[in-house]
Amino acid sequence: MFPARQFVFPLARASTASVPAFRHAQVRNFPGSDKAVQARMKSVKNIQKITKAMKMVAASKLKGDQRRLEAGVPFARPLQDLINRIPKDPASKAPLWLLVCSTDKGLCGGVNSYVAKLARTIIMESEASGVEVKMIGLGDKIRAAMVRLFGDRFDRVLAEVTKNPWNFTMACALMHKVLEREPARLAILFNHFRSVISYDTTREDVLTPKGSETTSLKDLDTFEFEPERREIWNDLIELYLASTLYGAMLDNVASEQSARMSAMDNASKNAGEMLANLTLVYNKARQAKITMELIEIISGANAL
Repeated sequence: MFPARQFVFPLARASTASVPAFRHAQVRNFPGSDKAVQARMKSVKNIQKITKAMKMVAASKLKGDQRRLEAGVPFARPLQDLINRIPKDPASKAPLWLLVCSTDKGLCGGVNSYVAKLARTIIMESEASGVEVKMIGLGDKIRAAMVRLFGDRFDRVLAEVTKNPWNFTMACALMHKVLEREPARLAILFNHFRSVISYDTTREDVLTPKGSETTSLKDLDTFEFEPERREIWNDLIELYLASTLYGAMLDNVASEQSARMSAMDNASKNAGEMLANLTLVYNKARQAKITMELIEIISGANAL
């Protein structure tokens, strides 16, 4: 708000008596002049135009993301269901790697804060049980959310991963970078898209090539493989990981756009309410000014 100013009116002749000070009182929602109210109304209108435009852009992007999600889930789900039948060792003390899916842009509600909250909880619980935790961030916003308390757990942050529409080739390239670290345990954190108004923050533990080294393949003895079956198994695991990351990021991107659309809709409504209040303040001030001028005119006429 506008700070209160102190105006001092000196007497025509200096005197030893102190001159009383006049303070121009201002309170919230009552700026000091009509011009100030008009300027604020103009700024609120401009903000409302921006938020409405951002809502329309988010709605347009959400339609494309939903189409890609509907097409991508049938591709990724069967292989995930197959590999997820293999039991994992939750008691393993091997370092836990977190692949945290976030966004590169803000103004999308709690998409990033919920994922960061889940990551913090996992880190504290794992380290309390003696398990080392490392993180790889997808999207730049996770860095800002985690750097103050857990910045040293980051191995790397891959930014601008969703600058272009998300596809399977990008998922394969990013998962290749993750597997360069040879994680024995890997969990993907992302927002699972449910509808335009809801999403669930999810942890999905996945099997890795190093983590599956002890997996028994004796059930495959009745089949002949070319090349060797362990090599085929590792290739299958890599395809499974890329498919899982592909589906997770499709969910996360759709959740981002739906949350941004809702956030911009709420911002537009709030701007409309603020504009209505400012219009009322402006009309009251204008009416008071007109009334005062009429009183002065009538008083002057009566004095004559």
